[in-house]
Amino acid sequence: MNKVLNKIIIGGTSASFKSLLCMQIDNHPDVNVIHRHDKILQIFIKPFANFSLFKEKYLKQQNEINYTIIKKNKLKKLIFKNNKKKIFFSPILLRKLLIDHTGYYVNEQYAWQKKIGSDVSSLSSSSKKFDFEFYKYDKYIFNKIFNSKITNFSPEFLYDIFLESFIYSQNKKLKKNILFMAPNNYESIDFLMKEKFNIKVIYLLRNSENIVLSRAIRQIVNEENITDKRLVQKKINKKIENILYANFYKSVLSQEKKIFQLEKINKKKLKIVKSEDFIYKNPKTIKDITQWLGIKNHKSLKDLYYEGSKMDKKKYLDKINDDDFIIDNSIKNFFYIQKHGIKNFIFNCKNKSLKVLIFLIKQFIYKNFK
Repeated sequence: MNKVLNKIIIGGTSASFKSLLCMQIDNHPDVNVIHRHDKILQIFIKPFANFSLFKEKYLKQQNEINYTIIKKNKLKKLIFKNNKKKIFFSPILLRKLLIDHTGYYVNEQYAWQKKIGSDVSSLSSSSKKFDFEFYKYDKYIFNKIFNSKITNFSPEFLYDIFLESFIYSQNKKLKKNILFMAPNNYESIDFLMKEKFNIKVIYLLRNSENIVLSRAIRQIVNEENITDKRLVQKKINKKIENILYANFYKSVLSQEKKIFQLEKINKKKLKIVKSEDFIYKNPKTIKDITQWLGIKNHKSLKDLYYEGSKMDKKKYLDKINDDDFIIDNSIKNFFYIQKHGIKNFIFNCKNKSLKVLIFLIKQFIYKNFK
């Protein structure tokens, strides 16, 4: 590997249709698409975000093990560009990080089953094929790192080994570009920018209220195994209320604000695309995306593919399953409170509900007279 790979990263929150965008680019002649979201980036983000905590949890333990079985000159050095941190790591440390923070070994399970679950739709439980040689993948990665003459790795150089190995283990040829999904958080995109990866990031930004709605639907379907839309609707508002109490919506709003700020200073590397435009205005949005990425607007982009197999486009595009569900007006008040604050709600909101006002009074009494 003489140079870093040209990487296209699909970022966004949960339920922002990253999987669908991967499917639309799947059959492009100049792009390898990795549909499996295994969160390998997390092993670099953890020490980058909080090195002292990482050092305490991992490096002390590693020192006790490494120097009894491995000579120090056999250890590899991971060097971060942004904060100049250095980590000496061994096969033991790398495997520990993969177990703790990624879905690396889930690939082994899916490879054995030869199929993988699908999260393309909130109400979908279908599976897709997964032709993958896990042990070939694993051997390639560890040989490339620990049996090479290279002593210093950047996070990008190391990550490229994982990506190259993934394509190699599916018996495919490496194309000009490789596309994959980033974890569902702002920190991963921020890390990629600070470490100056050779990347272009498409960040799918969905309406914040619909992210919560989709989360509620997924929880009802997954936890209670309910798929009938009428029964799901009956439980939606209570589930959303619980999610809002947990401040999930506030974290979504915070991430949205941060990603806009990040785009301002990384115009050439980061492009925000509205998820709703991707679904409802698909041809125009795909054209805009390909022009920005610098890849040709190939005829394959008119359809959806998964590992080269054509998918039913009507099933996924032009309509969002969540559109079939209604959020109660009183629940919308809770959205308003978390977005604009209680004072703004009391004095400015024109559509207050009695249910929410009672809740606020109870909160006030509990906080001040308990």
